[in-house]
Amino acid sequence: TQIFPVARAQIGAFQVQTNAEIRFMPWQPLDPADLAKALALTKGDVLQPDAVAKSIDGLFATGRFEDILVEAEPSSAGVILTFSTQLASFIGHVTVEGKTSAPPNRAQIAAAGQLSLGARFDDHDITAAAASIRQLLTSNGFYRAEVSPDVPHEEQAQEASITFTVREHARAKYEKPTIKGVTLL
Repeated sequence: TQIFPVARAQIGAFQVQTNAEIRFMPWQPLDPADLAKALALTKGDVLQPDAVAKSIDGLFATGRFEDILVEAEPSSAGVILTFSTQLASFIGHVTVEGKTSAPPNRAQIAAAGQLSLGARFDDHDITAAAASIRQLLTSNGFYRAEVSPDVPHEEQAQEASITFTVREHARAKYEKPTIKGVTLL
């Protein structure tokens, strides 16, 4: 990890002070034992820039965070470090709602989205999943199908539950053509 000169200078102002407190905002999801493994600094240690950098790396390595910002502020007992984090979300549940006519069935529609349970959630994946579901429906004769995703997030569980609401409209069908008039054969 590289600490940029400005960050090193800011941390350097607190270098001879001890870590009076380590906070997480809004909260941290790790078990205390896992947190202890991820952090390279503890309360009572002298603040070192390398320990802050290793702690950021350790927290990112858990896979539970999208972004981490560390702020230091003076206190009468030393320095208070605050890890401001953006938590990662993971795919927790995928469902299909709406009237569907087999084929395809609901399981095939959900599978067409190619969203793996437990995988890291990304908004771009939802757009691609909806497009894949529309393609499956089109392949099955639903040329005017509509697919609407709804993605509520459960922050404590770091989970995104995804519901695709499908409106198929009428299925295209092939019928024997009716020929009118004089035929040449």
